[in-house]
Amino acid sequence: MRTYQNHSRTDYISLSEEIAAIYLYLDLEKLRFQETLSYEVEVSEEVDSFLISIPSMLLQPYIENALKHGLLHKKDNRKLIIRFGMEGTDILNCEVLDNGVGRIKSMEINRIRNPGHRSFASSATKRRLDLLNNNRKRDITEEIEDLYDEDGNATGTRVNLHIPWEDL
Repeated sequence: MRTYQNHSRTDYISLSEEIAAIYLYLDLEKLRFQETLSYEVEVSEEVDSFLISIPSMLLQPYIENALKHGLLHKKDNRKLIIRFGMEGTDILNCEVLDNGVGRIKSMEINRIRNPGHRSFASSATKRRLDLLNNNRKRDITEEIEDLYDEDGNATGTRVNLHIPWEDL
């Protein structure tokens, strides 16, 4: 809790600080999921996590959405992968990949469990991204992809964030 409080007081943090916070957060979530969650955080060799700074609190909502909407609705074999890599020399790519039930199934489940519920997370994340981009030379972009097997069954969701960082 204190880590995220400290991060919320600053505009940017180093990627290494963000990765440390991700590990803390996922270790706590793993307890909540009663050890049915496995996760990996992969950082490619070309990423200097001490040099690169990113907006604070940028990645956590995407990771939370993967857990809350994709993986929570599975009974076991919950897997989350977070990858960091470079696109060229000046764009950090962050991939959040889960093997959850998918966005469509999650919406159906939520609609049945709580008919009056209105989704907030996706729109709030999008608004935050828009606000962050107001003060940047180049926009942070997101791509969200629903994943399916060859039979058309949902196999998870992939989010890619492209974060230009040379303008910080």
